[in-house]
This record gives sequence, C-alpha cells and structure tokens, in this order.
Amino acid sequence: MFTLLALVLASALVAIAWTVAFNEGRIDETAGALRRSFYVAEGGAAATIRNWPRSYNFIAPYPVDSVAIPSDSPTSWLTPPHGGGGYRGYLYRLNDELYLLSTQGRVGAPLPALHRLGILLRLEPPRSDVRAALEAGGSARIVGRVQISGNDSAPSAWSCDLRDTSKAGVAAESITVLPTPSGRIAGSPPTSITPPEGQPERLRAWAMLRDVLLAEPNHALAGAGVPRVEPVSMGRHCAIAVVTNWGDANQPGAPCGGFYPVIHLTGDATLVDISGQGTLIVDGSLTLTGATRWNGIILAGGNLTLRGTGPTFHVWGAMAAAGDAVLEADSLASPLEVTYSKCAVTNALYSASRAVPLTSRSAIEAF
Repeated sequence: MFTLLALVLASALVAIAWTVAFNEGRIDETAGALRRSFYVAEGGAAATIRNWPRSYNFIAPYPVDSVAIPSDSPTSWLTPPHGGGGYRGYLYRLNDELYLLSTQGRVGAPLPALHRLGILLRLEPPRSDVRAALEAGGSARIVGRVQISGNDSAPSAWSCDLRDTSKAGVAAESITVLPTPSGRIAGSPPTSITPPEGQPERLRAWAMLRDVLLAEPNHALAGAGVPRVEPVSMGRHCAIAVVTNWGDANQPGAPCGGFYPVIHLTGDATLVDISGQGTLIVDGSLTLTGATRWNGIILAGGNLTLRGTGPTFHVWGAMAAAGDAVLEADSLASPLEVTYSKCAVTNALYSASRAVPLTSRSAIEAF
C-alpha cells in the first residue's frame, strides 16, 4: 500500500514538474515572440521614417486624411529591413508640424505574435540663411514703381505668428535705383553692397539649400513652354501629383492652400501671369512678368528679371539669383512688390522636411 501511494505521489510530482516546465517554456516562447514582434514594429517604423517621401508633408490633418503603410494595408504586410516577420501601419497628421506613426509588427514562428507601436514625429525643415528680400550675385537694377521690403510681413489673407528681424531689402555687388514717387526700398539696411570677393560666401547658403531641395522635387519641368498652372483638388484633397498644380497662393484655407511644392525648371524660363507657392528653382535665367503672386522662395541659377505689367505683382518670401537682377514696373501698372516673409519661407521649407521622432517620450507600446 505504501509503495503504491509513493508511486502515485511520484507520478503526480513528475506530472506537475513537466507541466510547469512546459508552461515556462511556452511562456518563454511567447515572450520571445512578443519581443521579436516589437522589434519588427520598431524596424518598420524606422524604415518608414528613413524612407520618408515628401508627399507625406502635404497630407491633411486627421480625420480628413491618413496614409496606409503599405497602401493596401491591412491586406498586405511589408518585410522589415532584416526580415523575420512583417509590418504595416498608418500615419496620421496631428497639426502642421506633428505626426503620429502607428506600426504593427507580426511574427509567425514558433508562436504567432503581434505588437503595436506608436511614435510621435515632428517635421525638421532644412536650414536657410536669408539675408535680404532680394539677393543677386551680380548687379541689381531697379526701375519704376518697384517696392522692396526686408521687413518681415505675412502674406495677405494669412494668419501667421512667426516674426523675424528685418533683413536688407536688396543685397548685390552693385545696386542701381531709378527712383519714382511710388517706388521704395526698405529694410535693415535698405540696400547692402557686397564686394565681389564676398559673393561666393554669401550665396553658398542658397546653393547648399538648392542641392537639398533638388534631392526630391515635387515637380520637374522644362523651363521652356511651361503650361498654365493652377491649383487642382479632388473634394477636400489637393491633387499634389499634378505637375501643373503649384499650390493655391490666394486661398490659404482651400485644399491646396497648404501645398508648397518644390518646383524644378531646367534651362531658362519665362513665366507669365503665374500664381503659386513653395520653392521655385530655375537652372538658368528666370523672367517673371504679368500678374504674378508667389509665396515662398525663388532661386535662379542665372539672371533674374521681374517685369510688372499687370494689375498685381507680389512676391512674399525671399528671392536669390546667381547672376544679375532687373526689376521694372510700368508707370501705369500696379507696383511691383517683393516682401520678405519668414512665414512664407518657413512654409516653403517645411515642404522639404524630414520627419524625426520627438526628443523625449516619443514612443508608446500599444500591444
């Protein structure tokens, strides 16, 4: 009887030990699978941030817009950079600067496991060094009803809290002004003469910014024969892929009012009655004439010519030319105006931003 009881007790202890060991093994496997799924979610988030396309900079704030990663999520999964599972997620814009990236990592062996991760991101725009509303590597000639101001001012119809110190109105190697009663140059100082030996240093910042912006332009066109440009929207969404959509410079609250593309024109370009915003980069010389409205940055690789012949001609932001600059306004036309605007420059630069996690408390595990 005692022997039988001992055998029963021994068998029970063996069964209990085996059950405990088996459960601990399963717990270890489950914990390991959860850790691997977390690493997959984290790797997917890192890959999304590393490969951040500029189109993400223009999605509307939630709940108007969101981006599925991949585009057919939740049907498909992406393979993380180092393999071993799959990830997918969604990107939500919270305001002009902040985003929420939610990724889900999945592993299937030896046990299936899912892990969710949320990361707060902010846009980090490239740096700029604006020294004047208008900069020229060579000479600047101003004739007629031309008004240039380096005093920071927001574009009309804009609500902007950004303010900057006053810049020079015009900076060039030599400046010629044929004054008229309605023409003026303002700033601190109104004009700035830079000797020839100082030109490369002064324009180097613009050249570096140009290289950064051209890494991924939104639109690239030949400078000759640019078609008519105008904002294009589909419902509440701006059609940012349309190459003739250069944003809505006149209606900041419209669907394309927050679209500030980087536009690259190869060769020389002559634009008539143009309206747009963002950054306009021309490899050669640029001529703007007619009714013109631009919010942002204009960079010309050659000469820059502005002719005010229409009812309105206003550039808000900053302009720079590697060559000479000529600004002329007919006596019967409205004044040709160039006004420095930190707000317009900043919005243009945000279009070329990269996303980076917040410096502290940027991630949360959602499981």
